[in-house]
This record gives sequence, structure tokens and C-alpha cells, in this order.
Amino acid sequence: MLFDSVEVLSGDLDGDGSVEIVVPILMSSGNGMGVSYWSVLAVSPSGTGWYGDTVEVEDYNTNGSWVAPAGEKGCDLLETKWVWHYDASRGAGLYLTAAWLRFSSNDFEPRADRPILRRRYLGSFEAERGRTATTTGPFSWLLSPQAHP
Repeated sequence: MLFDSVEVLSGDLDGDGSVEIVVPILMSSGNGMGVSYWSVLAVSPSGTGWYGDTVEVEDYNTNGSWVAPAGEKGCDLLETKWVWHYDASRGAGLYLTAAWLRFSSNDFEPRADRPILRRRYLGSFEAERGRTATTTGPFSWLLSPQAHP
């Protein structure tokens, strides 16, 4: 196992004032584009034990997968996946998709008030991903004007 394939983080994910524990584990890494596949476990103390949930995330990064929305307590996880997609205005191709998840009541739940974001993988995105994969991706990738709901 690689030295950076497991992390242990703590924080108030759901904004209730208690601390949750998060353990992202690198499950595999592809050749080709070098997509990393992570399993993110979050657990919360609840009464007599610890309860939690796991979600699969592609290209996870501590600095770019957790987002603290302005004016809100807690923190969201960007559930990112690479998918083949067709968009009427942008065409067919490989897209990074990101759904906003909130850890609440011991489960990762999709945020209905936040749209799924998509960005088509083109040459400019490839270059940006190469520069920022270990620093600010994937959130910074979705701040681009090329990313749309």
C-alpha cells in the first residue's frame, strides 16, 4: 500500500457541532488518464456506537473534494465520476461529473438544492488537471466557465 493511499480526517461534516471521522482509502489507480478510485468512509458517534456510510469517488483530493459552502455550517463532499455523456450544446464525450453530498444522519445524502456539475474533458482541461490534480482538483476544475449543470 502506498504511503498516501489512506488518510484519517476529522471535522464537523453535518454542522451539528459534533466531530465525524473520515477515512478515504485509495482502492486503485488506472493507467491511461491516471484516474484514482477512492472509497470514502465517514463515521459519527451515535448513542451506543459508531455508525457511518461509504461512497465511491474518482480523483478524490483532500483539498479539492471537500467544500464548505459559504454561509453554511458543515462541509460537502464532491462525488466525482468520469462518465461518457452527451450534452446537446457541448456534444458527446468524456465528462467529469460531480454531485454534492452531505453527511447527515450517518449517511451521505445528495443535496437537492445543488445541481450536478459536468465538465467535458478537452485539451485545456487535460492540461489543467495535470497541473492541479494533487493540489486543488477536482473542485477547482469545476469552477471553470466550461463546467455547467
